[in-house]
Amino acid sequence: MKKTSFFFCAGGLGAALLFAACSATATVVYDNASNDLGVNFNPGTNEIGDEVVLAGTDRYVTNFIFQYYATNLVGNEEIRVRFYKNDGPPSSSGPLTPGTVFYDSGFFNIGAFGSTPRATLVFDRTTLQQYNGNDILAPDSFTWSVQFKNMGAGGSFGETLYNPPTVGQNYNDYWDNTGIEWQLKTNLSTAISFAARIEATAFPGLSIFNFQHSGNTTTFSFLTQAGQTHTVQYKDNLDDASWQTLETVYGNGDTVNITDPTATGPTRFYRVSTSSEPLPS
Repeated sequence: MKKTSFFFCAGGLGAALLFAACSATATVVYDNASNDLGVNFNPGTNEIGDEVVLAGTDRYVTNFIFQYYATNLVGNEEIRVRFYKNDGPPSSSGPLTPGTVFYDSGFFNIGAFGSTPRATLVFDRTTLQQYNGNDILAPDSFTWSVQFKNMGAGGSFGETLYNPPTVGQNYNDYWDNTGIEWQLKTNLSTAISFAARIEATAFPGLSIFNFQHSGNTTTFSFLTQAGQTHTVQYKDNLDDASWQTLETVYGNGDTVNITDPTATGPTRFYRVSTSSEPLPS
């Protein structure tokens, strides 16, 4: 059984409101950021993808971090990142092509960051959630891609190459989207493996919303996780010996509304724990 939790504090009786959240510690499930090949790969405006194999069993992505290079930027250069399941039609060389998109950042500006020989972009959990409103559940193996556009004359940008990964696995080839089809390509002189790190948790993180406190009553909502047991608890002081259980919620994927009419003190801390204990029959 695995268990995660987050907590926050509601200030009552005129006290200032404090809100905080914490989730299960993420683990690194893919890391190709140690063995620098000292090579920059410029794909032009084609979308290029790196197929990776994740380690361990945690699959709810909390952080996606990758490195790129850029020179002579003029300010309007853009970049786009996508995650694909490899469930598309077979390529001419046999392997299944990138198919179903399960994350798409859309194009966003990097020219404002300025020219840099090496730069790192971090897609945290909140950024990733903006795609569909939920945590991203990654398959064991998938392709992440990057695409650049609006490079000015004399400029250059692309991927930095590292290999081999220290966590997880990858391949020495890469996917190239010509705009008509995906092609699997190789380079005889070096492995085309993009610098990246992926962190994940075993369960999706819990996010609360609609938080309100009025008089002696605190209310808030959160999206339950199907098949999981959520325990809502509170303390009036973090130094108290134990947490008091307010409500137990059996998750079905819907939003649940929590009401606590007994928040009479100056502060009250709430915790929502999630466990894989069996649901009642």
